[in-house]
Amino acid sequence: MWTMSLKVNIPLMPECWIQFFFPPDFDFKQNEVIASGMFLRKSLQPNLYDEDLNKIPANGKDILKSSIFFEGCNFEPALGREPFGRLDISSIST
Repeated sequence: MWTMSLKVNIPLMPECWIQFFFPPDFDFKQNEVIASGMFLRKSLQPNLYDEDLNKIPANGKDILKSSIFFEGCNFEPALGREPFGRLDISSIST
C-alpha cells in the first residue's frame, strides 16, 4: 500500500481541484484509492473510482509527467488555515 498524506499552511476553501504528478512508469489501480480529509469527493464517501479521477498519461513530448486530477476540498473540517488529507492506494506498480 502507498499512502500520500498532506498537511499544508496554505488556506483552502471548499471546492478545489487537486492534481498530482508522478513518474511516467508509475501506475496504480484507480478503483483502489481511499481518500480522507481534503481529498474526499462531494459525496464524502472515501472510495475514489475511475469516474472521480482524471488520469493524464505522459507522452514524452509536451506532457513529460503523468498526473491525476480530481475535485477535492469538500470536507470543510479538513480545510481552512491548515488543510490536511490522505490518499491510500492499495495497488501500485512500475
